[in-house]
Amino acid sequence: MRGFSWLAPLSLGTAMVASLATAQEARTHNGVRLSKPPTLDGKIQPDEYPGDARMEGFVDPESGQPIEDATEAWLAYDDDAIYIAVRCRDSKPEGLIGRETNYGADLDDDDHVSFSINPMNQRTENGLSEFRVNLINTQSDEITGGRSAKREWRGEWTSATARDENGWSAEIRIPWKILQYNAGKGRHLDFNLGRYHPRRHLGVQWSNQGKQDRPEYLGIWKNVDLPPRKDRPRPEFLGYVAPEYDDPKVRVRAGLDVRYAVTPQSTGLLSINPDFKNIEGQVAGVEFTRSERFFEDNRPFFREGSGYYGLTSEYSFGQMFYPLRIEKFDYGAKYFGNLSPTAKVGVLGTVEAGRKSAAVANFAFNPSSKGSSSFYLTHSDEHGARSNTGYGGNYWTKKGNFTYDLALAGERDGVGSEDGAGAASIGYEVPNLFGIARYSWIDPKFSPSLAYIPFTDRRGGYVYTEHSREFRKGPIRFFNADVFIPSFKKYDGGNFNRGNEVSARIVTRNDIRFAVWRSDNVWFDQSDRVHGARIVVNDSNRYKQFGVSADQGLRGSKQSTYQSVFANYRIGKVDFGVSFNSLKIDKTEDLTIGTVGWEISPTRSLSARLVRRDKSNNAYLSFRESGGKGLEYFVIVGDPNANTWQNRVTVKLVWAF
Repeated sequence: MRGFSWLAPLSLGTAMVASLATAQEARTHNGVRLSKPPTLDGKIQPDEYPGDARMEGFVDPESGQPIEDATEAWLAYDDDAIYIAVRCRDSKPEGLIGRETNYGADLDDDDHVSFSINPMNQRTENGLSEFRVNLINTQSDEITGGRSAKREWRGEWTSATARDENGWSAEIRIPWKILQYNAGKGRHLDFNLGRYHPRRHLGVQWSNQGKQDRPEYLGIWKNVDLPPRKDRPRPEFLGYVAPEYDDPKVRVRAGLDVRYAVTPQSTGLLSINPDFKNIEGQVAGVEFTRSERFFEDNRPFFREGSGYYGLTSEYSFGQMFYPLRIEKFDYGAKYFGNLSPTAKVGVLGTVEAGRKSAAVANFAFNPSSKGSSSFYLTHSDEHGARSNTGYGGNYWTKKGNFTYDLALAGERDGVGSEDGAGAASIGYEVPNLFGIARYSWIDPKFSPSLAYIPFTDRRGGYVYTEHSREFRKGPIRFFNADVFIPSFKKYDGGNFNRGNEVSARIVTRNDIRFAVWRSDNVWFDQSDRVHGARIVVNDSNRYKQFGVSADQGLRGSKQSTYQSVFANYRIGKVDFGVSFNSLKIDKTEDLTIGTVGWEISPTRSLSARLVRRDKSNNAYLSFRESGGKGLEYFVIVGDPNANTWQNRVTVKLVWAF
């Protein structure tokens, strides 16, 4: 309980300050119908948008106050689309930043504007689609319902930007047909508008959702007449063919994805012989770990609608569905979407002929921003071997600044015995402070075949608290510190893990990040006692960045050292990156990664990667034409995911129809 003794007064004090500093409310904007669509050229003309479409009063969520460089916007619609115009004034227009050129890029460190919308008026984060465009008209989006990277499947929206002596401006057109909605007159929609100033390292919002981005403070777009859908749904096809030379064999692989909008709020997807072989996977690091390593999954079949298949939180006892457990399949199908404004479903199944089948089903209910629940089931069958079923549910609710959640899970092999796991927590959050206390338990033999469970045979809990603060003046721009105190025992009463971890980081006004940390833990009968530091120069500019980190101490009761150095630099349109990592305990493990990328155009690039792990070397070279409409093609020399160089050349063609 030692974590609570200082957490409670700190939380109370911060809450009192926060309650005085934030007087938030959801702003409203009346729907304005246009008789004539505006010209999308980035230049906002006086006669293009009616006066009652104008929006002003953008504020900094940190302070709740407007900033010097004002932002104003216009929002209107017709039967075909939504129209947004944003004027971004800047007292130092020469300092505007626009680096990203590829569709879908992370625009966080560019001057950009964003528009979020949920036509279902659910007042939750679920169902929100977000559209972003930067200073040089590079687009990025997250469209609810799960969308693949192919433009024909995502749905097209258009934008234009322009610069002038007072800053810059953007115009956006979003067709209704790419959104999920129910037609009808006088509807209320959730929405918000935002702008980010990288020179100032701050963002502003029209409806102030605060630092916590609380969905109950989304703006309300009132009395909008949502048009009937004009296009009848039809199947959409995405095919590929990949002739390949893989020394000494020559083969041709081909596959097909079929997508169908079952309803305006749900989607069905069929995948036959998907191409997982050429997806570049995450490179395993050389870090010391006691559990299985977790890797992100970039495979399109699993990314499509992935938000509907998040069965458990990664911070509870594990993830009950880990897509990488399904290494490959011959055909698979999935259905995901909203059954109603408050209920959603995700179901999938895969079959590897003669070897393995897998299935996942998740049903979630989110009636408001202050509560949700879900129930799920997983099953896998390895022919002639293991048959396993996992199941469970989650409950989450929020009252004031407190959140409460409960997760329960079980699994069984065939008709054998059942094993279980669970977690319960109480969280507290106000601006600048977050704290949580969680208790969890995992049976010694708990092993769902489709799950990622880093540890079993433990029960106990932890306390975690984090304090962060942004500063608008002075040499420090950002500060963050956290404390983690675990205490777990094995089921036989022996020690599993106890100790504490502390870390802190600051970012200076001149964009240098400093971080320090210390970990003092006992795992079973072994000690981990490590301290370290990291420095990153140009923290917000990934094209001109350098970093170094090091730590030392005991790992598994053995002396160890770890060093890491990385650098990224752009010359013209060519990006160079290199990283070196070295871990020494009983022996030295080294990992060096070098990359070169040439962004020939927003849709065309040439890239190469070299990976040296100890004495093993691998490399590959790839050319791509993708991100636009029509035929996409790739040329890949080598194997991105092999441990050593492979004499392999693949040409891949992808098309939508």
